[in-house]
Amino acid sequence: VPMQTTSQANRHSPRFRYWLLLLAVAIAAALLFCLLALPRLLAPRIQVPLRPAPLDGYAFNNLCAASDGSLYFWGETTPGVPALIRYSDWIDRRSPLKVAEDIVAVSISQWAFYGIDSGGTLWLWSATSSGTLFGDVTEESPIQVMDSVAQVSCASDFCLAVQKDGTLWGWGNAGSGAILPPDGLDPMDVLPPRVLMRGVRFAFAAPLSSYAVTADGTLWAAGGRMLLPDSEEPVVVREFTPVMENVAAVSDDEMNILILQEDGTLLRALYREDLLAVDFREPEQLLDDVVSCNR
Repeated sequence: VPMQTTSQANRHSPRFRYWLLLLAVAIAAALLFCLLALPRLLAPRIQVPLRPAPLDGYAFNNLCAASDGSLYFWGETTPGVPALIRYSDWIDRRSPLKVAEDIVAVSISQWAFYGIDSGGTLWLWSATSSGTLFGDVTEESPIQVMDSVAQVSCASDFCLAVQKDGTLWGWGNAGSGAILPPDGLDPMDVLPPRVLMRGVRFAFAAPLSSYAVTADGTLWAAGGRMLLPDSEEPVVVREFTPVMENVAAVSDDEMNILILQEDGTLLRALYREDLLAVDFREPEQLLDDVVSCNR
């Protein structure tokens, strides 16, 4: 009978198998870290300041945050839009109604409105499906959505929010804007908040598209049909795709996409009705020395 060497005996010992298993677990954990955590660690670290946005309007609704933080609403609305307006019919509210305090930034859509308080907490007034993502809607008070928010932009029944660390969140109707549903998902489904990008300093939500500007000034677009700078035919952009550099902000009213560059140049990319797509290939220059743009 052949004799086992010492090394052969060690390989079959319980202690050797234990250390081999421990090594395999450590390697697996390191690989999992590289897949999940490393991209986040390598993402550009930025600090996005709270962006004051005291005025916004959508269709027949208007919001205004006064210098003392008082939030006022006026315009036409239906029951629950916003939820705190307690009426059973269409109304025409021409006199501003005070609805909240300590609000410094607002965003309004057809079905909801959002406000950011001075501490960076995002609040929602809504009676639509996206509102149920964060709790029961009541007529007495808004819903707290998330903390550490620097900017918010909503359209139709979905919303984008940029946190102070540059994380871009999106939620709401699956068929709107950048919240395009994966294949096989019903476009009417309501998707909960999920991280869309990191390193973002500005975002804008439009009914058919969404936009993000990263820390390096790159404009990213998603949702709907687009003619990208290097494309000859319109494509459906399901994920955020870079379309332009040296951008500070963007605004989209479905027909005119205004792009404010970092040097103050204001450009316009048109919606091509003949192609049913936004054309980013040769934007038109409108103005110089512009400091802000909005729909």
